[in-house]
Amino acid sequence: MTPPPHSAHELVRAGPADARTASVLRDDLQTWLSQAVRVTPILLSDIVTSVYEALANCVDHAYARRVEDGTMSMHAVYDPGGQQICVSISDGGTWREPPPSDPLDTRGRGLALMRALANRCTIVGRPTGTTVELLFEMAMSRV
Repeated sequence: MTPPPHSAHELVRAGPADARTASVLRDDLQTWLSQAVRVTPILLSDIVTSVYEALANCVDHAYARRVEDGTMSMHAVYDPGGQQICVSISDGGTWREPPPSDPLDTRGRGLALMRALANRCTIVGRPTGTTVELLFEMAMSRV
């Protein structure tokens, strides 16, 4: 994984697209949000849950059709003036459209969860990879 370049306003991490890295990135984000940004507990939960879902999607889906290992990255930015936190999660894998939802299936709710918890969720799938951008408004967080 990349060494920890970060500040009070920015956190950047990258590493192999595996479960261990997803957990480390999640924990680094939680620490940064708690200590450097100091978000409310509810907003902390919303951000960490959403970002971990995006990281888990990288692990589960981005490189499913490839033999070689892939990587994923996380870039979080805090804008104190705009009271916003934006987190981008990227991979170099292949975007696949989600299958139609099955009400009896217990998987496949990650995109809906990210969209419900973030103020804005943008997903850009390209042949060279996918980027999920999650925007959270601090003033508009759930109470």
